[in-house]
Amino acid sequence: MKKIAIINTQSPFNSPTGRDSLDLALIFGAFEQPITVIFLGDGVYQLLDDQNPEALGTKDYLSTMKAFELYDIEHIVCGLDDMNSRGVPVDKLSMAIEAVPNSQIGELLNTFDHVITM
Repeated sequence: MKKIAIINTQSPFNSPTGRDSLDLALIFGAFEQPITVIFLGDGVYQLLDDQNPEALGTKDYLSTMKAFELYDIEHIVCGLDDMNSRGVPVDKLSMAIEAVPNSQIGELLNTFDHVITM
């Protein structure tokens, strides 16, 4: 099986890429592909707990991330430097993640057969 990484770089509500990457991860998970979801840059905001997308008039796709476990998507990585520079504390995240220093992300990406950036 091919190892796939999906990198999220956009904040949750300024474009549909977050929702699209979630759909893609769940599709790959449904076909039992080894998936790692990585959040970098403003993508780290997608992991914040207690967001209220309805206040912006958008659909709450973020709660669907809780389905990762059902699809055996267990490796969730976040850029530690991006979290720190944006003031995103680990205890305010909606799920368990592996925080990796950004300097090690390139090394991590070399372990995948396919990398999709959204």
